[in-house]
Amino acid sequence: MSYADVDYKALIEIHNKPMIYWVLKAINDSNTASRIFITGIPKDKVILPEGLDSSIIEYFEITGDTVDKIVKGANHAIKRANEDESIFPSGRTHGIIINSDIPAIDKNSITHFLDNCGDRSASFYYSIVDQDGMDQRFPNNGRSFTKIDNKYYCGADLVLAELSLAEPSYPMIKKITENRKNFVKALFWASPLTFFKFIFNRVGLKDAERLMTKIFKLESRLIISKDPEIAFDVDKPSQLELMQKYFRPQKS
Repeated sequence: MSYADVDYKALIEIHNKPMIYWVLKAINDSNTASRIFITGIPKDKVILPEGLDSSIIEYFEITGDTVDKIVKGANHAIKRANEDESIFPSGRTHGIIINSDIPAIDKNSITHFLDNCGDRSASFYYSIVDQDGMDQRFPNNGRSFTKIDNKYYCGADLVLAELSLAEPSYPMIKKITENRKNFVKALFWASPLTFFKFIFNRVGLKDAERLMTKIFKLESRLIISKDPEIAFDVDKPSQLELMQKYFRPQKS
């Protein structure tokens, strides 16, 4: 934010538009949203893409860290759903949680992710991207990767979750977020068995799913995505410069 001289990270401009514009465009192009809740950014600072129906947009202005915005935003969506049943037309309270700093995301990334979630019988779906695909699409991306089943993956910024269950999971989400910069420490705290498997390079995808289920006390699924766009979050000046180059020939 200091490098880009903005008050909100989502408003960092790429290709003459704020990052949140490109995320909203991808959501709109995917034609998958019954309602979009924009959390933490004032309405007067958001530029909506052309063709996006403003009647499905709601703003929930809140300050605080990421966990507070996610949990309180989810609670707000559930509260609104009690007043307006069109928010969850299927009757289930699944919602996508998506960060505003992944501007390369597109409609295909979103629809592929939802297709991979299947019948949505689980309560929590988390997506990961393999290093080969990430490095090929975004060379020198600056991401860190974890070995799972003899391949290396990074976490993506696309989650599908039962929003009604966010509040009970708050303590766990908070704890994990506080330890997110020290993966090994967080892993040992969450599951000593998985920690030792990790140390000896024996962590499998099922181990990761079981760990997620244990941590959040929610039936969880790990989605392996072939769309590196959902994992390129702009956290560093070098990543911003790389994204500027990526957008020049492709976006319009």
